Formats: sequence, structure tokens, C-alpha cells
Amino acid sequence: MSEALLKVPDAALEQARMMLDRARWGATRFQKLDRSTTQRIVNAVAAAAHGKAQYYAEWAVRETGMSVVAHKRMKNEACSKGLAETYYGENFVSPRIDEAKKIVELPRPAGVIFALIPVTNPVATVYFKTLLALMTRNAIILSPHPGAKACCADAARMLAEAAKAAGAPDGVIQVLEEPNIPLIEKLIADERIDLVVATGGQGEARAALARIAEGNHPVKLEEGDTVIFSSKQIPGNEIAIGHVMNHLARRNILTVTEKQAHVHVSGHPGRPELKVMYDWIRPELLVPVHGERRHMAEQARFGLACGIWTENFKRAWRIGRALEAGSVWINTYKQSVVSTPFGGFKNSGIGREKGIDGLRMYAQVKSMYFGLHEHPLAVAK
Repeated sequence: MSEALLKVPDAALEQARMMLDRARWGATRFQKLDRSTTQRIVNAVAAAAHGKAQYYAEWAVRETGMSVVAHKRMKNEACSKGLAETYYGENFVSPRIDEAKKIVELPRPAGVIFALIPVTNPVATVYFKTLLALMTRNAIILSPHPGAKACCADAARMLAEAAKAAGAPDGVIQVLEEPNIPLIEKLIADERIDLVVATGGQGEARAALARIAEGNHPVKLEEGDTVIFSSKQIPGNEIAIGHVMNHLARRNILTVTEKQAHVHVSGHPGRPELKVMYDWIRPELLVPVHGERRHMAEQARFGLACGIWTENFKRAWRIGRALEAGSVWINTYKQSVVSTPFGGFKNSGIGREKGIDGLRMYAQVKSMYFGLHEHPLAVAK
């Protein structure tokens, strides 16, 4: 692959730096807005997003070639008005006072958020990450996957216009029109970025393999080691994956892809196929996960989700409480709503997506202690 494709044009980098300056300016002013103004902005953006749910569902399917329009529309609706209505009563702006404990909590926005957007659910992710940033008075810069950059960029501009019309400072919602890995890496490393929110993607700058290839990960590779890419490239990820491969090649690390060997391991059954199978065998207890044995072991280590199929709800309750997983489904599978968190167990890492716990990742809480006694109290040692 030509090294020229992996260089950041000076004009693109300068434009990105100007975006950071605008975002910092907007974030500083956004933090001064009160709760009612913030809520008005959130409601306006959610309404605008909801009104375009069908439009962007059609665009996303057309651009990415993935999924079904009706499904995309439902996700867009859930991640717009559905999200705003779910958290309407929550307050991430005003100080929280506990008179009994004499504690005052001051919600503090993270500042400028850099959000990576996947190709699988592009517009829905733009919607909910933007709304969560607005609820917590943060500025956000969206970096869409190259395979969905057109619909994401248009959706982001639409949200930005709605936010500005409702009273948001200029620059609180921005989007990279032409994202590429070197540019993303430079932005992530910039001190003006306060929080990076990532969601999947082959060759993603902060993904484990990308960091391993660059030597910025606890897992270390040596000359002569072999890395197997066990899934085919998703169209649009060629440059990103090529960037990782080039790093590995420079260190004399061998790579194997589906072009050299039969290593592609995919082909997940859909919900209808699973339902037919479960109707046939009627298992008393089942933990369904995708993939072969090595993938099952990896899924268990990540502790993201699991399922239980049983007629004994007492047993389901006991096992469900004991399982180390962020989501447990009982007699159903892969059901989800925006008000419940996802992740946060085992190797899935600290923190959550969705739910009130996921939303709190966008804000920081500051503790301030006031001595109100006539004579200062002794400091514990």
C-alpha cells in the first residue's frame, strides 16, 4: 500500500486543529448554561433527529449495504426521542445536595469528546453519542467510519443546526468530513481532547491489535511472530487494516489473512434460526454464544452478555445473579433498550454503554469539602 495514503495532508490537519479550537470554545460556553437551557437544546436536537429517522435509515442502508431500513429506523427513533424521553428527569447540570450527609456534588462536563462511529449502526450511534454529550454539556467531534461517512456527516450537520437554533454555542457538534487513521491518531493524541469514545471497527486506532502493532500495548510481539486476521475486511476498512499490517511488516512480523489461508471464521445464525433450533431441542439450560470453542472462551472472558433458557425461573434468577456478564437474557436473546447499560464486566473494561451508567461516563463529578467549624478540625494522618 502506498505510504502516501497514510500521510495527513497539512490542510486536513490544520482544519482539524481549527475544529478543536472551535470545540474548546464551544465547550467552555456550554458549561455555563443552566439546566432548562440545556434541556431545551437536547429536546430540539432529539426532535430533529427523530424527524429524520426514516431518511437516514434509507441513506445508511444505501451507503453501507448493511441491515434493513425498518430496523435502522427503529434504532434511530430509539436513539433520538426515545433517549431524550428516558433521561428527561435526570439532572447532569445542577449541583446535587445531600443535606443529611452535608455533601454537595458538582457535575462537571468532560469538555471536548472525540467519538468514533462504526459502520454497523452509523446514524443511531451519531444520534445517541451526540445527545449524551449535550445532556452533560460537552462539545463533541464525530469521526465516522469511511464506509458510512456521507450519511453520518449529513446527520451531524443537521444535529448541529438544530442545536445552534435552540441556543447551543457554535462548535459543540462537529464532524470529520474525510476521516483517516493518521488524522484520527493525531486528534486522539491532542491535549485539547478530553475524552475518546470508541465503538468497534476493524483497524480502529485505539483497538488492541492496532496498539500491539505500534508497540503501545501490554501484549508484545517479536520478530518472526505471526498474526492471523481471522475475518474478512469490511469494505471501507482497507486503509485502516493496511496501516496495521504495515506496522507489523516493519517489525518483521508475519501476517496471514483469508487471502493466504482458510481462516475466515464468521457466519452467525440469525434470531429466526436460533428460535427454530431452540423450539426443536427445548433445552433446560443454554448459554448461546457465537463462534467456535476459542471464540466462546473469549466471549466468556469479556463478560459482555449471556443467555439462559429454562422453565425454572428460580434457577434462572440464581444463575443469572451469579454469572459475570453485563447483560443476562432469560428465555429471550439480544433484547435491548436505551435505558439499560451494556458492558463493564471482565475484559470488556470499566464503564458502560447506554443506560444511566453510560451517560455518566460523559461527565465528571467534583467533590468540594468546606470546613464550617469555628476552629479548623485536625487533619487525619
